[in-house]
Amino acid sequence: QTMKTTDNQKIREARKQLGDTFKPDSPDPIKEAKQMREAMEKYGLNQTELAAAIGKSRSSVANSLRLLSLSPDILSLVTSRKISAGHARCLISLPYEKQRVVASAIIRKKLSVRDAEKLASGKIEITGYTPSRDFSPEFRDMLRRMERAFGTKVTATGTENRGRILIDYFSIDDLERICEILDLAESYAGRE
Repeated sequence: QTMKTTDNQKIREARKQLGDTFKPDSPDPIKEAKQMREAMEKYGLNQTELAAAIGKSRSSVANSLRLLSLSPDILSLVTSRKISAGHARCLISLPYEKQRVVASAIIRKKLSVRDAEKLASGKIEITGYTPSRDFSPEFRDMLRRMERAFGTKVTATGTENRGRILIDYFSIDDLERICEILDLAESYAGRE
């Protein structure tokens, strides 16, 4: 009985202090998730207790908190509204490099959350070439190898004999990482 009373007091205190901090349809789901995590730490609440304090379901709180496990690049895409929280949840189980590639495809192809889920689960494939181009399997394989090496979307325009290669990046840190890969390749080529 004493433990239950203490829990109820914690929830009431948190509810009183938090007021209407957590509004329905928050414009920034990442900020809201961070506020949830802070509230849990400040008031010593678990997910169920926080949900009771703010009037949300436990699964809603859990889904919000799961967003914080995404790479910083993806968090900034959600904050800037380039992808939705629903799109971002599809990426949670993927390694950071794959998150970037899939997020790029979501943005570029304007995928629905359902299609993003299929893409993230591997039910549909990300292609590293412009669909309207009829590139050879060997050329498409080269683009896929570049995507794996850079950990991001690589697109080719033009023909197989002449064209441009576009490498997507989502932040200055991402661009720096790609430059480091190119620097390594350059230093390796200089040894030969």
